[in-house]
Amino acid sequence: MIPKLPLQSPRWLDLHGVAVEEVEKVLGAMASTGATDTGDEWKAAWRCVADGLLQQETVFDGAYAVLPHLVEVAAAQSPALFVDLWVDMGLMVTAEGGAPVPADLEEGFRAALRPAEQAAVRSFLAADSPATDCAYLALSCVALAGHHMGRTLWWFLVPEERHLQLVCPGCDIDTEIPEFFVDPLRPPFQAPGLPDPAHVRQGEHPWGEVAAALREAALGEGWEPFLRVARAVAAAGVPPETPGQAVLCLVAAMVAVKGTPEWTGREWARKLMLLTGCFRCPNCERTWTIADCLADAPGGAHPQDHAGQAWTIADWSATAVASAAAGRADAAVTGLRRDGSALLAADGTSRGRMTVFADSAPGSHEGVNSLAVVSRSGGPTLVAGAGDRGVVWLWDMADGRLRHDPLPGHPDPVRSMTALPLPEGHILLASGGDTGTIALWDPITGRPVREPAGNWLGAVSGMCIATVPDGRTLLVTATSRGAVRLRDPSTGESVGRLNPYGRPIESIAAVRIALPATR
Repeated sequence: MIPKLPLQSPRWLDLHGVAVEEVEKVLGAMASTGATDTGDEWKAAWRCVADGLLQQETVFDGAYAVLPHLVEVAAAQSPALFVDLWVDMGLMVTAEGGAPVPADLEEGFRAALRPAEQAAVRSFLAADSPATDCAYLALSCVALAGHHMGRTLWWFLVPEERHLQLVCPGCDIDTEIPEFFVDPLRPPFQAPGLPDPAHVRQGEHPWGEVAAALREAALGEGWEPFLRVARAVAAAGVPPETPGQAVLCLVAAMVAVKGTPEWTGREWARKLMLLTGCFRCPNCERTWTIADCLADAPGGAHPQDHAGQAWTIADWSATAVASAAAGRADAAVTGLRRDGSALLAADGTSRGRMTVFADSAPGSHEGVNSLAVVSRSGGPTLVAGAGDRGVVWLWDMADGRLRHDPLPGHPDPVRSMTALPLPEGHILLASGGDTGTIALWDPITGRPVREPAGNWLGAVSGMCIATVPDGRTLLVTATSRGAVRLRDPSTGESVGRLNPYGRPIESIAAVRIALPATR
């Protein structure tokens, strides 16, 4: 029996991302599906709950109360019924953002992980899924086993997308490989080494059946060493010390043996095996495993010393042309590298010039979630940017330099921003945060007009301005819970609502329309 927060407990009122009525609804739908052993009615109820618990890469603390209830019901049913649940749970346990597990919910949540892993592996073995779905389920099994390569779920690898985006662990520069996922037919590099036999998971685990199923896997000439690594990882129970390259061998082999139709499963598995190679960063010119470029290893990434076996962007491009037998052999390489204020191709040819807003304080590098242009007559045009650290930056477009010191104050990641023109030529900057905070800034002085304050309607995922018939300019905000509010731009306070709640809203815009003439 998994320890669970009682559905009657008032503690649910303190949790974010879910209402207890939604939990009761999805549990009822899952029980109904389990009783008949058929049907997808539970998916709609679960999707409503999942959208509240997981937004972008942020998991709300309500997830840690909900999942033990769902795991206990789903794990007792037919293995193939709840595949979507296990994939979503894999995403939740590998999300980078979100609240820590509350102390009173930790026992139940940790206790739910083991049966969830077992049920996910059973689902994988029982369900013949399309190749892409099979890859997601395999990665979710890895995530629920506690291995860091489950984080690859967030890269949304699909056969239709041929490119791959890698982040160098050394210099943190993104590199896009445009023709990565092309069927290599035969291995273009050697298989990773077998994992250390001393690292074996203790206690019972469900991966022995996976190792047995992988004996039937076949990918063609030259791939057996990769499959041998995959079987060894599964037999050991996917211990957390296993190198990422070896775990990616396992994921690809799982797709080969269970992905449907069979030929598609094998083709996608060979493409996924390319992730087990090494990559030479064109910026810092060091060599890394691709696994380290996809997910941070607990012990950190380490440059590889076999640079001769490392692949570059040009190598992949050439292999793509040879394997696909299509395109021109001298096609231009499209990988990019920044050199000062110039943007260069990987082969050194000029790709044009760009302004680099590099005038930032040390340690200011972060993901940018929102941008806004602030412009007024007779004044400088500014670019505002903000991201996960909750800090707003204002650059002068004329020279790319910071106009003010960074504007701190948001206790959460900034999700949206907009410029607010006011009467008499004044202008403000509004910003919305991940936990519902709204702040107003004077971009000219760099000072706050309204300190960030929460609205409890969900993450402020979209902002815009709208002029109402009486001539006022209002701030419009939209949230991850579907709430749309009209706000006084000078105070941020709500003066009206267009939608009380609903499905998550990612962006919003005001559209001017002409009203019909009246007599």
